[in-house]
Amino acid sequence: MPASSAYSIEMGISLVVNDHMISDLQVKERMKLIMASSGIPNTPENRQKLLPQIENMLIDEALKRQAAEEGGIDVTPQEIEEGIGRIAQQNNFSVEQFQNVLKAQGIPRNTLEDQVRSEIAWGKYVQKELRPQVNVSDYDIDAELERLQENPKFKNNLPSRDQVLNKIGNERLGRLQARHLMDLKSGAFIEFRG
Repeated sequence: MPASSAYSIEMGISLVVNDHMISDLQVKERMKLIMASSGIPNTPENRQKLLPQIENMLIDEALKRQAAEEGGIDVTPQEIEEGIGRIAQQNNFSVEQFQNVLKAQGIPRNTLEDQVRSEIAWGKYVQKELRPQVNVSDYDIDAELERLQENPKFKNNLPSRDQVLNKIGNERLGRLQARHLMDLKSGAFIEFRG
């Protein structure tokens, strides 16, 4: 048995993304978090169905964190707390109630912190590195307004130029993010060990 295989079994390494290892425990804890937050019953069949999605989610998060780190982007503990607070609020809980729900489900707080940290880091990276690449011209705005004018739904209630600018900019930024993440994936070393 190669040394790397022995190490992965001994240490419970499920995935390697570039130089970042994701343990079997991290995969299992994320699985519990997703199932609990989605209301999916924790059955062997459901775990098996969700496993590829969880693995892809963790791979994407690792790549996003790595890109942010390479871009010199940090996430502060306060930003993580605020992110957890927003999630708790979206689920109609106080932070304390939300933490108690996670604890009752056997989900360690650091599982949620890792997810929040990755999303905040990626959001900052996108604003710093990708958003400046998005250009929307006056022609683009005029063409969209003209297209909307032909739609009876908007005939008497056209959005403002700023609203159209934001809409087009966000759509282009979304496509740019997706392409950038695909580029990160295609250039990454990804190994499934589980």
